Amino acid sequence: MTEPAPPSLRWQSSARWTLVAVVAVVVLGGLGFYWLFLRGDAAPPPPARQVVTTTVVSTTLP
Repeated sequence: MTEPAPPSLRWQSSARWTLVAVVAVVVLGGLGFYWLFLRGDAAPPPPARQVVTTTVVSTTLP
């Protein structure tokens, strides 16, 4: 039969998989951020609302 691993080896294995998970999340998150926001061919979003401006011209008579 195989004996269970000593506690220190179990901790090292757990830390290794935690590190792998953190690296995977950082890489996938970075790729997602690039894909959504930093690609050069991505179109900018449309304006939120139409901007209407008015011009008032006033004249003063002498």
